[in-house]
Amino acid sequence: MCAALFVALRHRTFRPDVPFGVALSAGLVAMVSAAFGARMAYAALNAAQVLRLDSGGLNWHGAALAGVLAFALMIRWRGLSPRLMWDSAAWFLPVIMLGAWWGCVPAACGFGAEVDTLADYPAFMVWLARDLTGTIAPRFATQSLGMSAAFGAWLLLAVVGWRGWLVGRRFPFVLALMAASMFALGFLRGDPAADWLGLRADQWLDLAACGGALVWLLAPRRKQTAPDR
Repeated sequence: MCAALFVALRHRTFRPDVPFGVALSAGLVAMVSAAFGARMAYAALNAAQVLRLDSGGLNWHGAALAGVLAFALMIRWRGLSPRLMWDSAAWFLPVIMLGAWWGCVPAACGFGAEVDTLADYPAFMVWLARDLTGTIAPRFATQSLGMSAAFGAWLLLAVVGWRGWLVGRRFPFVLALMAASMFALGFLRGDPAADWLGLRADQWLDLAACGGALVWLLAPRRKQTAPDR
């Protein structure tokens, strides 16, 4: 809800001719679509869990795909400024990623693979943590590393915004950073996942997401006369 309000307020600031509720509705539709897509993608990758709504389970690729498509359609349908809407939404991608990894600590989702001893690795890479069965063991600190990656992406975005770079391209920039960090963390994860040609299934989706974001980032820019930023 905070993300939708921020996007709508920023759009209203630069485009006072557009009603506040119009921009807000775009953010809300994107959020609902992202939640639905996250669950559906998780069910597709974990067929045995599809009917167990009590067990939770969300997938970030489904959330990103459904949320982006819904947001794009709403922007076009409601005649909103794409540059303002996407650049505003970019600020919340790292925040959402940090919150997701934070929530994974008590839920034990995305837990790290076991290691022989904590002394074999730098302190920031490992910790004592539990898996889905409640077994506490020395593991790679995937949740902590994920939160650090999210914070790093937010700092990079802050620099990009401060320098005035990538106007209209900040959302795919952050999305590519997130996908790349998730792919890298996939080599340290210990939670079960299907293996496709030596990589986790979700890592292949990470690569697809990163590739799509880079295509979006590097695509030829259409001329836009509006002065909004």
